[in-house]
Amino acid sequence: MELHIIQSGPFSVNTIIIPLENKKCIVVDPAACSLSGDSSKITDYLASKKMECIGIVLTHSHFDHICGIKEINQAFPNAPIAIHEEEFSEMQNPP
Repeated sequence: MELHIIQSGPFSVNTIIIPLENKKCIVVDPAACSLSGDSSKITDYLASKKMECIGIVLTHSHFDHICGIKEINQAFPNAPIAIHEEEFSEMQNPP
């Protein structure tokens, strides 16, 4: 398996694309957003590879690791979002 890393978002953090079978993937820490002017960077990559995001994993709730959720969620509305329960409360009212 070859992971793909996209540097995106306000602080150029690493968004990781984990490829799965049948052109499906998991997106970890989607950071691309309008604030940094790269809001379609992740979805453009997925479209170019004809990949379908079936899940979003957040390693933590800092804004620079979650600001791309909206774009991914609009493109793949059925992809669930996973985050550790201790970080979940931060997601209720993100900065």
